Amino acid sequence: MDELGLPLRMFEAGSEPSGRKWVNNYFSLRWIDIIKSALEEEDLEMLNESQFRRVLQMGLHTFSVMFLHYCLSRQLLTAKEYELWWIFVGKPIRYAIQDFALVTGLNCGDGAGLTGEAAEKGIGRGKASGKGKSSMSIWDDLFRGEEKPTPGWIMERLVKGKKYKDRLTRLRLSLLVLVEGILCPTCGKTKIRPEIVSMLGDLDAFMKYPWGRESFILTVRSTKARSAVNYVKDTMAIQGFTHAMVLVTVTACPSIIIKTGGADPLADSTLSSEEIISRVVDRKVVVNIVSAKTVDQLGQGEDLYRGLGDKEDTSVDTMVALIDDDYPFEHNTWSGGVKADEVKLKKGHAQTSESSDENVPEPVEKDNAHHGGVESGGYPGDPRGKSSANPSGAPHGGESFHFNVQTLLRRAADAYEEKVIAMYEGYILSLKGHFNSEVGGLRTNLQAATSAIAHLESKVTGEFDKINQLLKSRLRGADMGPTYGFSPERHSSPFPGQNDDQQFRG
Repeated sequence: MDELGLPLRMFEAGSEPSGRKWVNNYFSLRWIDIIKSALEEEDLEMLNESQFRRVLQMGLHTFSVMFLHYCLSRQLLTAKEYELWWIFVGKPIRYAIQDFALVTGLNCGDGAGLTGEAAEKGIGRGKASGKGKSSMSIWDDLFRGEEKPTPGWIMERLVKGKKYKDRLTRLRLSLLVLVEGILCPTCGKTKIRPEIVSMLGDLDAFMKYPWGRESFILTVRSTKARSAVNYVKDTMAIQGFTHAMVLVTVTACPSIIIKTGGADPLADSTLSSEEIISRVVDRKVVVNIVSAKTVDQLGQGEDLYRGLGDKEDTSVDTMVALIDDDYPFEHNTWSGGVKADEVKLKKGHAQTSESSDENVPEPVEKDNAHHGGVESGGYPGDPRGKSSANPSGAPHGGESFHFNVQTLLRRAADAYEEKVIAMYEGYILSLKGHFNSEVGGLRTNLQAATSAIAHLESKVTGEFDKINQLLKSRLRGADMGPTYGFSPERHSSPFPGQNDDQQFRG
């Protein structure tokens, strides 16, 4: 429907990338629970009352790498620098800073305290590193000779729990992981920025800083830089906190994670947007696509968006106006886009497994989509291509579905693999923590045993010294000539009568 003047699709409907494709994550949500176990109760309470409260609730979430790829490969192309739009079940879903703020609870205000470009667009991550740019004392206290620390380096220490160093050190390291490792990661081994370390000198200011704004801008810019060529590859990577995109989609369509076969609190149609967001974030998020609805529009975030100074796009304005008018969007509403197979043939990326512009690591956590995959571009129960005015359910726009036995078996195998890998990785992380704890206990016991042995050795040595002194004393007494006994200097017997006997014999 080009006459509506809507944004064009990145990929043509029915020709999106297929197969097992995902967006690699540079963060691990499993780190959150390790951080919480390493903090003292007072520090954890402080974080729970800060902008990080909602992020700390995401430790049990599963970052759905395949589901995110599925959504982003259905993007709409716009001139907006700080907005993403994608189609889900035929409906347009917006990802803007106000939506990010709603699902994360992070401070997304302007960069107070920064100047120029940094104030407008967040702190940039320069290539320079070194403790010369930060407070020498804080850097040295935290890293002790480590020139290029990473979030992974920090987690290897925090996994030891409260036994690692002091309370303030663990709090500072935890904050660095939250910011550098979860919200603003840039690669598989993100280097801790010295300027962020220096900010830890004022914890109150650090807690109030608009980390949400920096995370959002980093994520959107990285996503906008990806073209159709990236999406036809087996894997691609996006910087920042991409899990928020999953949360926005799930919040727009709570039925994605609603459990079947029983009453679910999210199924309550009277819930407000705030209540939906709170309940989504508070539970263990596992994606299960069933149906969708448009994103709720809340007012508080519009000021945040205007502060970014984004570009105008009349097609987006038209789309928003239609959303406000409750226009019945469907899959065949959207036009344009390239064919994924043609992109592969042109660029020769049919078997490419790495992003062209980044060193892509293996995914830390994979999609736990045990109700279906994204292999053929659709999900069981996904009414993609179906019109509400078409009861026969015939696909529109040339879309077709082939659910043969081979495809279903492959999907089941992929879904099972995703689930098992996610469970295995969580188990390995827990096992590592257990081993560290046990080794720490053994080390403590060994130190205690060594101390006891040293004490016993000292005591035995003391007793031997006493015996030695006693023997020496006795020997000195013998040299002075004993009253009784034999001596080479004695010429007469000490026993009476012996000398007389000698005289008698003589």
